[in-house]
Amino acid sequence: YDSKNPKPMVLFDGKPFLHWLVRSYVVQGFKEIYFSIGHMAERFEEYPWAIEFPGVTFRFVSEGKPLGTGGAVCEVLRQHLSLQAAWVVNGDTLIDCNLPDEGQFLRDDECRAFMLCAAPDKGFDAEANVHLVADRVEALGGTGCNAIDAGAVFLKREAVDSSIQSKNPPFGLHEVLKPSVADGRVKGERLSCEFYDIGTPERVKRFQG
Repeated sequence: YDSKNPKPMVLFDGKPFLHWLVRSYVVQGFKEIYFSIGHMAERFEEYPWAIEFPGVTFRFVSEGKPLGTGGAVCEVLRQHLSLQAAWVVNGDTLIDCNLPDEGQFLRDDECRAFMLCAAPDKGFDAEANVHLVADRVEALGGTGCNAIDAGAVFLKREAVDSSIQSKNPPFGLHEVLKPSVADGRVKGERLSCEFYDIGTPERVKRFQG
């Protein structure tokens, strides 16, 4: 690990991991990217994103204190009221395939969020934390989970209800999703491709391999 950089900015082939993550979404056609940044925020802001990815708009939302993944999402939505839905992805996780077309979820009034999951038998050292039945997320955490959260969720603003918005951070994205899960309004899909997480030194080696 590089103590001079936050995890997403650790270099691989001369560029930060986050560069390769952003590149994977830019080639899919994404033109607007929001970064929620806290620890060592200047490392994210000083990178030449606009030069590396011309035509893409980058916006930064700084965390004055740790917000957690769920708190960060709430803060981005609070600061950008026109943002009605977005893919929420972990900055240290890369999915090796294209994201599904979000149009199908936008047209589905019964769906507040869509979660990409992975089977726990893919040789990845994370524990199952999603209970997925067919295309429906039945539970997040607890016993009986049969899939791993792959770090990419398509989230509609309506999934972030008032009780979550008033909660004191830090809290995780799963806390944001649980009310919608209880209502049966979070769908999911198992990935058919690999995904890589650099959250531990062992997972970094897996990505490098």
